[in-house]
Amino acid sequence: MTEVTEHMKAKRYDALTSLKGIFIIGIAVVHFHTEVGRPYNNILNPVFNMAWYYGNQYFFMVSGFLMCCAYRDRISGQETDIAGFVYGRLKKIWPLYILTNAFVLLCTIAMSHGWREEFELKRMISAGLMISSGWIEDVYPYNFPTWFICVLLLCYLIFYALAKLYARHRDMYYAALLCMIAWGYILEIKEWSFPFCYHNDGVGFFNFFTGVLVFDLLSLLHERLDEKRLLAVRAAGLSVLIALHILFVIFGIEEVCGDTQFVATLFVLPILLMLATAGGVAERVLACRPLVAVGNSSMYIFYFHVPVITVYSIVNYYKGYTIRPEEGIIAYVLAIAAICICFTVYDRIGAVRRGAVKERYDH
Repeated sequence: MTEVTEHMKAKRYDALTSLKGIFIIGIAVVHFHTEVGRPYNNILNPVFNMAWYYGNQYFFMVSGFLMCCAYRDRISGQETDIAGFVYGRLKKIWPLYILTNAFVLLCTIAMSHGWREEFELKRMISAGLMISSGWIEDVYPYNFPTWFICVLLLCYLIFYALAKLYARHRDMYYAALLCMIAWGYILEIKEWSFPFCYHNDGVGFFNFFTGVLVFDLLSLLHERLDEKRLLAVRAAGLSVLIALHILFVIFGIEEVCGDTQFVATLFVLPILLMLATAGGVAERVLACRPLVAVGNSSMYIFYFHVPVITVYSIVNYYKGYTIRPEEGIIAYVLAIAAICICFTVYDRIGAVRRGAVKERYDH
């Protein structure tokens, strides 16, 4: 087990968890802007301008990073089989996925007149199986941000196959890893319309497997460099982030990077992963309790922010209410916070009950 792995397991990914929360809040704000309107232009402009580029990319990248840390050695060492691996992933993501998609579908039916494409049985089944985006067809699920989950599941399956190579064929493993990153780049650039070769697949493959590779690169840094040199690397990384932020604010990210997001992704996100796991000031700041609490709720924010927007649309549709975006975002934030608190309390109660059952079993 590498030093990075030991350090991250000891810290329980707190800094990375906080980053997840920060990015998902950005995505939720952007979706509010697209569906309802843009509030507080001057204050939230950086979020509107950059959340599109970094939100989903970071989630894919950190998913690959953490997956490599937690599961690669277990898979390559035959400690988990494909059934157990897939079941573990589905147990975490499927219930809320199906619940929120069903809710948005019912709301869509309530606001519709006559038959619509969304109500086709084929699409309902593919959405329920988490293969509606990036698999045989590229159709957004009803709770549209959850296309990410469909592509992420595909990345998990490919990762499992690659991890099998790691123990016995290390060179083949890294060659296949680089091929997946290159393939993701090609898919996003070309935007083909073939099964498993869609634009969304490219976003997932490129960032997820870059996250896997970044884990190994950071492990190598920790093994080869002393603390003084690691401090210099962290300072250089932070300087690059500050310079890029200034550049993107002055010129706009599209002017600097063009139509593709890979330049920004490759410069920004791996540096964030490094700073969040390197044990410096950045990690200590990100590991503070309020940010970690937001990060722990990131999955609920992700699943439920569009259903909350959908409720607003229903109220507006039936009652004719129209509120200013500045007022609406306050209600939006409060509603999402209430949902997060309810599910967090439910999770804690469940954890206490499981602990009590385990204690009785042990005795």
